[in-house]
Amino acid sequence: MTDTSDIVQRLRECGYNAASIFFPPVTDTCNEAADTIQALREEVAALERDYVSAHEEARETINDAIVITRENTQLRAQVAVLERDAARYRFLKSDFSPMGLNIDGNHAWAYRRNLSLKGPSLGAAIDAAISTAAPSPVAIAASPDTTTTGR
Repeated sequence: MTDTSDIVQRLRECGYNAASIFFPPVTDTCNEAADTIQALREEVAALERDYVSAHEEARETINDAIVITRENTQLRAQVAVLERDAARYRFLKSDFSPMGLNIDGNHAWAYRRNLSLKGPSLGAAIDAAISTAAPSPVAIAASPDTTTTGR
């Protein structure tokens, strides 16, 4: 492969020499070729800069997507924990009834299960009670909260 770094200069020299030796059309052709090569070099340089910029933007977008995916995974895990806690709450809520009704709406509530929750932790005890109760925890989790008196 020939070194083309000075081809523009050589074409211009050729055009200059042709003007004095041959005839002006050769000079014009050499100068046009030199101009075209120079314009193409500038266009290639601009395309290379655009490529580098696009590559950097793509890398940033990919990094953002990775961060968003990780955050999404973490949030889904948090939602699963919150859904389980909500199912526990809905399950326990039916075991309370108002013990003293006040006119101001600040009622006293009594737990009606009488020590029937058993397990190594409160969460495990509630989960065990849910698993033995009917309906299933899925149905409990899906049931709407339509009561205001705790039943």
